[in-house]
Amino acid sequence: MISVIIPTLNEAKSISNCLSSLFSQKGNFEVIIVDAGSKDKTIEKAAKFNVRIVRSKKGRALQMNKGASLAKGNILWFLHADIVVPKNAISKIEAACKKSVGGAFYKKYDKKSFLLSVNVLVSKIRIGVFKSFWGNECIFVRKDVFEKMNGFKEIPIMEDVDFSKRLRKAGNIAVIKEYVVASSRKYLKNGWLSQAFKNMKILFFYYVLSWKPERLAKLY
Repeated sequence: MISVIIPTLNEAKSISNCLSSLFSQKGNFEVIIVDAGSKDKTIEKAAKFNVRIVRSKKGRALQMNKGASLAKGNILWFLHADIVVPKNAISKIEAACKKSVGGAFYKKYDKKSFLLSVNVLVSKIRIGVFKSFWGNECIFVRKDVFEKMNGFKEIPIMEDVDFSKRLRKAGNIAVIKEYVVASSRKYLKNGWLSQAFKNMKILFFYYVLSWKPERLAKLY
């Protein structure tokens, strides 16, 4: 069984689409919503679906670890609440985990623009060649491997990149060549170039200058 874990905080505008795409799937899975104190209608909308809702302190890594600790499945799948997943994603993950310790999906956005197209291309290279995953690429992992890795580091930012780095050392990595659809809301809110520059700046400071996540969080 697959345990789908979704950390939330004020995701009322997105959660229904995410859950609708999940529950259109066939397969054996459960969904755990780990909410960090939403003040909007996130919980109300999520409760319309067959999900388990638990409360948590704020912090995406902390929320995902809590969800994983409650999971019944032998595979864990971590989703952001503003993601729409492709058809047959559940069956593809099950097949992938027969030959790998975990992996992720390709990603595209819900809006079209030249800059986002470049972003999609770059992320496809990063995922396919370097097996480095961001959270909105829907990381999945066998539960036994997750537990051996001690889960996500409970850091304020880059927990996804750190996890994928450690996952590569755990065994064979799968890339499912289907696209999850990610929200472009940060690009719309902050401006295409501004958000892209911020992302590149954070990655540069993380990889090249080895800044700690606590310091990077101030930039984010």
